[in-house]
Amino acid sequence: MHRLQVPPAKKRHVPVGLIASAIVLLTGSAIANAQQDACRARIEVTLDPEVNDPRDPSFLSSLLATPGYQLTWVSGNDETTIYDLKGPASDNGCADMIEQIGKSSAVLNVRIVTP
Repeated sequence: MHRLQVPPAKKRHVPVGLIASAIVLLTGSAIANAQQDACRARIEVTLDPEVNDPRDPSFLSSLLATPGYQLTWVSGNDETTIYDLKGPASDNGCADMIEQIGKSSAVLNVRIVTP
């Protein structure tokens, strides 16, 4: 009975620079794809007069029930407040989030405005 002898596997050395370049390319590609899937919108929100501070981070997060979205205060007066909405979804996802913001009891009206 013969035993088949398999030669030991050859070790392959991949240059560290090549590995680093591949990581940078893959990471850059992932970031570019994530940015393409991100949405941005400027919205004008009419708030209930009972809202004390339209800039308060806890108030802003209460309007955003879905993780990954961010509201940034731009300007405002006694009647309306302008926010920038950013999120991880497509434009349709952003539209859904705007609709959700409009359902808050603290919001009387919400509409998209041009920056």
